[in-house]
Amino acid sequence: MPRGNVLNKLPGALLVTLILSATASSAPSSEPFFQKLLGEWQSAGTSFGRPTKSTAVWSSVLNDRFYKIEYQIDFVDIDDASSSFQGVAFYKIDESGGFWADNNGELHPISTAVTNDSLLANWGRDGGKQGRTKYELISKSELRITDWIKTDSGWRQFNQNSYHRIK
Repeated sequence: MPRGNVLNKLPGALLVTLILSATASSAPSSEPFFQKLLGEWQSAGTSFGRPTKSTAVWSSVLNDRFYKIEYQIDFVDIDDASSSFQGVAFYKIDESGGFWADNNGELHPISTAVTNDSLLANWGRDGGKQGRTKYELISKSELRITDWIKTDSGWRQFNQNSYHRIK
């Protein structure tokens, strides 16, 4: 049945309520926080217990309906070109989450919690691999990214680096 026919059969008050519910949002917009992330960030530190150089590039994509992070960790103690970890995530503007994919073949749904200065991204599924990543703006030019993995004994941090804005 065409959608218009269904809407025509709804009582007027119910139709107005549905329209108002669909357009109103009780949660504050995450856009100001994501706007602060736009650009390129670099870090030199330790990831997975090894010396690394990392980049995080944030952009607004797909008609400004998503924010995307392209994330790369290069292990500096290995000369092999395959010694990089690469991932990409897409976050919806309306804070309803997104997804993560990486060069290890992982693909995870993401749920998010956004504040004025941080994003907590919980990724994975119950019964499967789960993790979380926190993006914290320390200042306009410093971003701290911390990663945890869920283990049988609880959450274990495996990565934390401070990034500086370069573009």
